[in-house]
Amino acid sequence: MVLLHWCTLVPEGESRLAAIRFTAPIRVSFIRVFPTGSRPFAHSPEVVAATEPKPFSWTYFSTHTPTSAEFKEKQRAANALVPTSIAYAGGEVDFSVDMGPEYATRLMIFKGEFDSISIAIYGEIVSEALSEIPSYEPKLLPAVNARPLSRAVDPASMLDPAHLAKQLLSLIPDSPPLALIIRLIPCQTRADDISYESLSAFATKVAESVGPQSPINQAYLVAKLLCVSAPQHPDMARTLLQQVDLEAVFDSQTMDESTLLRLLDAVSNADIARYLNGSWFFAELDKIQANTTVEKYSKSIAARISARIRRWEAFEDVLSNLRWEFSGSLSNCFTPLTMDLISFIRAFIGVACVLAVWAWTDSLGNDECRAQTLANCAIVNHLLLLRQLTRRLEWMTTDNTDPRKSGVLAEQILANLAQEPQPILCDDLVRTILTLEPPLSFIAEHERLSMRKVALVADDGLPAAVEELTFSSSHPLSLRRLRTIRVSLAIIQQELEDGDSDEWRVLEALWDEGAHGFVERLVDVFMGVADDLNAHFVVAVPPLHMNQALVGQLFRTSEDILRLIANLSPALVLMSRTLRNLICSVADVFPDSAALDLRQTCLDVVRRFSQSDLHVEPRRLGAEVVLRSLLDHAGEASGHDPATHFLQVFALIDHVLPHTAQTEDDPWVMTVLPTVLPEFGSFFHLLDPRNKIHMINRVVKLDGGVVGIGEWLLVEELKELSQILESIKDSTASRELELTRHHQVFLILQFLRDLVDASSDTAEWCMSAISSVVEISQSLAQCLVILLDMHLVSPILHDLTRILAARADAFESELKFALVLSSLRAFQHEPLVLLNVLKELPHESNEHHKEMLRLEIGQTLSAVAHSEVTDKMAQTVLSILIWLVNQGTPKMGTLCGTSTSSLAKLYNKLGDALPRTSIAALRSVKDAIQVDEDDAMIPPSVELPSSLELSWADIESLLHPPASPPSTPKVTSTTPDILGVMSSPTSLLRSPAATGLTKTYANNDFRLLRQAPSARLNTSRLPSMHVDVGTQGRPT
Repeated sequence: MVLLHWCTLVPEGESRLAAIRFTAPIRVSFIRVFPTGSRPFAHSPEVVAATEPKPFSWTYFSTHTPTSAEFKEKQRAANALVPTSIAYAGGEVDFSVDMGPEYATRLMIFKGEFDSISIAIYGEIVSEALSEIPSYEPKLLPAVNARPLSRAVDPASMLDPAHLAKQLLSLIPDSPPLALIIRLIPCQTRADDISYESLSAFATKVAESVGPQSPINQAYLVAKLLCVSAPQHPDMARTLLQQVDLEAVFDSQTMDESTLLRLLDAVSNADIARYLNGSWFFAELDKIQANTTVEKYSKSIAARISARIRRWEAFEDVLSNLRWEFSGSLSNCFTPLTMDLISFIRAFIGVACVLAVWAWTDSLGNDECRAQTLANCAIVNHLLLLRQLTRRLEWMTTDNTDPRKSGVLAEQILANLAQEPQPILCDDLVRTILTLEPPLSFIAEHERLSMRKVALVADDGLPAAVEELTFSSSHPLSLRRLRTIRVSLAIIQQELEDGDSDEWRVLEALWDEGAHGFVERLVDVFMGVADDLNAHFVVAVPPLHMNQALVGQLFRTSEDILRLIANLSPALVLMSRTLRNLICSVADVFPDSAALDLRQTCLDVVRRFSQSDLHVEPRRLGAEVVLRSLLDHAGEASGHDPATHFLQVFALIDHVLPHTAQTEDDPWVMTVLPTVLPEFGSFFHLLDPRNKIHMINRVVKLDGGVVGIGEWLLVEELKELSQILESIKDSTASRELELTRHHQVFLILQFLRDLVDASSDTAEWCMSAISSVVEISQSLAQCLVILLDMHLVSPILHDLTRILAARADAFESELKFALVLSSLRAFQHEPLVLLNVLKELPHESNEHHKEMLRLEIGQTLSAVAHSEVTDKMAQTVLSILIWLVNQGTPKMGTLCGTSTSSLAKLYNKLGDALPRTSIAALRSVKDAIQVDEDDAMIPPSVELPSSLELSWADIESLLHPPASPPSTPKVTSTTPDILGVMSSPTSLLRSPAATGLTKTYANNDFRLLRQAPSARLNTSRLPSMHVDVGTQGRPT
């Protein structure tokens, strides 16, 4: 973003217009207006701004030209001007302009009640659309560091947190003390001197009027009097407490709902709370909460009064003892804070004092002090919702024909408050929003209508909220619709928390709308929101433009809906179809919410619906539906990055699975996992080796050997390896596909190696499973043999062979033999190892096993022939040759894997190294052993790739393999091919060879044929259009 243009515009003509035309398309980000006398640029002090008059309203028009072909189809009429209204109240102000990345402009026209205006336009120059997609260059995200407030306006860093408020108050001549202003703010009047004697006399008269008559009305009046005196001068509340016997006024019988509400406001005063902090008052509040005839809302108010009094006591303890440890409800107040408690208290006091000064200056009409005050407290939404301050905002936004700073800032505060649903639930804020009337200085008309819409929903309450949620919306949802949905959700959430009948009133409101299935409706709304949200995170080239404000509302709406569904789930049960849709939508939203609270909400929802005691249908657990939905949805990326989507679903599944079984017949072990084994196996195959180890470790610990799910997963993984090896052996696939399959083999071998590694938590379990489960042992042996036959090698395979060979005594004979062959291949055919193998070879070994040894023996002898032969090695090799001769079969006496020249060279070396006593044995084996020259050619070994790199073209060819060329089917019909010999359609129809094309009927032949029983069968033919013709040429 750069400075595009600077100028001082002077309107001309009767229309009072000023225009700027640019030589190239630009995209405006914001416009900065400078007041008269200011110097906009430090390096150019001669440039002085001139903006007259000080407050005025103005409008600028600009053309919006699409920058891409996609938006050119939606272009407005040619040369259409888009207006934007702005209110300028003075000072240096930035006005943001949201043109979007899809539009640019060359012309800006200004119209308004100004004599001159000095502006600087900031943005960027829009270049022509590139015909080619630029190459991707990864960039680091800039670090965002919080910028601390200046010490001059930061009350948390001041010894006197009220210093800023006092400075603002000093702008008013003859202003009263700050302490008195704070007390008198709710009175909406100016401060007057009140003597202590007057307050004491008033309290005495109140005490004298207290009597036994009308105890309920009396309690209400005293409570109201305490509520009114709480924010007044401290002496007023203190004199009342000293004169009136509150113990004789308040008890469980006299404190009804209205009285309790007044007392709730009254105990916000520390003096009143301290006076009521006694056992007698708490006992009366406990009686109210224990009384079954008292409404739930009244009980909740009594509980809040008790908690507020105790929090005052705890707060005073904190101030007197800084090492005090938080507990109970007070800890919830300060746990999220990143600053220490004393800094927080200073900041709270400082901001509250500033707000008090603002309210006081508003009553005096001092716009200068009021504007400066608002500029310092616009972010304190919680305090601004106080009744008095909200009314001040209402008064400041009325009669704002000429723009004022205070009015503009007040409108900005109202707009900020209306962004979130919780402030909208405040009745005073709703009343303020509904009183807004155009023209406004800051709030645009569409924004005012949006605020009015949510205010009307909040004003109507629960029926309107239910109506909005049952309304069928078109997608994608707009910002206005999202805000309305969020306010509706907040109203229902508040009803569930504060209402007397929990879900009953919500259901009644739903039935009044002629609808049913409230939770199902919430799930439907969430699915629509999730689809809109996912549309912003699909993989697209070039990347899609993201509307930050809209995406933020989509995230918050998703979180609000999920929280409400989670709160309703114990009482309102979901059906399996609805729960499946909910979980799939959660899985779609979860990858997009890595840095938001929505991520934790997603985890909480899937955990809540996967509890072992939650049923969605009779005899069907919610955990089964949740797990099956996640397993099936893992491979459905829906436009997302498939790898990222899969890993995020894996994180959800890992969060759902319990760590251990709670009971011996835990439903997860006995019911949930066994019913989803096919889906679980397919999901397990797609995991990378590290996550496979983690998942199988989780399953083994959860199963505890009861069902054997871990063993089943291991069998399925070995079957998958066997199928891949068979496909490699029997296929004539492309290079890319073969390379991919080789890498798949490497990944499965890596998983097996990590599974049996001593550092793994599952090593002992895996060794036990191999030795005890016959299917695992046979499958593993089969895979090892196929790897040997195909000459596939890898360091991972050697490590796996070494680890398993060390525990081979506990394995089956078939696996032992496979490990023997793999060890020979891994140890580079050491003769001593081979001899030990031959000695240990079982007598019952079949011919297939001995046949497989021929190649390894031949390779071993060939390796010895080309190396140095010692005396000990010569004896070992002679023993191997004697073993071959003693087998007594011609096949074993014929070597493969070596050549005649290599064998002759071996014999010469053995003759030189052996003693004389062994020469005769050497001659005998030399005559008996032969070499099969046809088997001498050994295929080269293929090393499995540890990583896989494919181009986009290779991936495209894998996903869309070329189709086989079409072939002409063989002719089986005896009908001659008349289409190739006829020259015209007429000759074709008249040809006697075309017996199956036409048929001629005479008289009633067609009718007689149709009357036959076989003709009445339904042959799915169209009705006949035949018409019988009578003798007179008329239809009969």
